[in-house]
Amino acid sequence: HVGMFHRPRIVAAIISFLVCLWWDCRRIVNASAAKKSIDTNNGNKKTSSVWSNKFFIGQLVKSFCRNLPIYPFFAVIISFICLFVITLFEDLHIDTVILNGPIYYFTLYGPLMMIYWDVKRKFAKTVINGEIILPR
Repeated sequence: HVGMFHRPRIVAAIISFLVCLWWDCRRIVNASAAKKSIDTNNGNKKTSSVWSNKFFIGQLVKSFCRNLPIYPFFAVIISFICLFVITLFEDLHIDTVILNGPIYYFTLYGPLMMIYWDVKRKFAKTVINGEIILPR
């Protein structure tokens, strides 16, 4: 059961994750397209958009489906790493209560970084050496 207090946080986290991923991938593609266009047009800035929202959403869905089965495993790994951080805080006599928020968010949302990296890796591969090969 997700309480009313947590729903806005979850929705905000999902929206901010998607917006950041979309902006980051679009930035990579458009920067490469602009560079390639300037190089081929003798310094004239004439860029044509090569961005495809359909391709982005397709990659996002593929990455989500590929990473969904291993999401719980990575949540456990992140929790295991947090145990070492808690032990370090206890050894240094630092109050561990300040770790409650980071542990909560790293464990729940940390595995989403795998999806972020997977989608971004796909877009970065498409612009290696200035060759943009995104399907439309």
